[in-house]
Amino acid sequence: MKIIDILNKKANGTLEDGFKFKYGNEVYIYNKQDDKIKTDYENTLGGERCLDEDLNDEIEVIEENKEIEELNDTCSDVENMLNTDIDYYNNLTRNKINELVRAVNKLTKETGVK
Repeated sequence: MKIIDILNKKANGTLEDGFKFKYGNEVYIYNKQDDKIKTDYENTLGGERCLDEDLNDEIEVIEENKEIEELNDTCSDVENMLNTDIDYYNNLTRNKINELVRAVNKLTKETGVK
């Protein structure tokens, strides 16, 4: 992911609260309440660097170890569902599968097991 991607998500309001990444020697965290990306020392992302030169620089996303939630069995009456409901559950399932794939890939990378 690049700096420009993070700034675009922030501008669009889609950057998640608590999003954490490493850039250079600093770890930055997004705080949605004050809408700032800062280090533990309160340095803002643009306060220490000239970002117009760094927009295409890659960052390292720091993912928290969070438990993957199970899907609820809420779509039992498939015959009476609307197409929009079916699309919703298809997207939900696809997102959950992708979350699992990312977790497995991360574990594979960390352990070196193939």
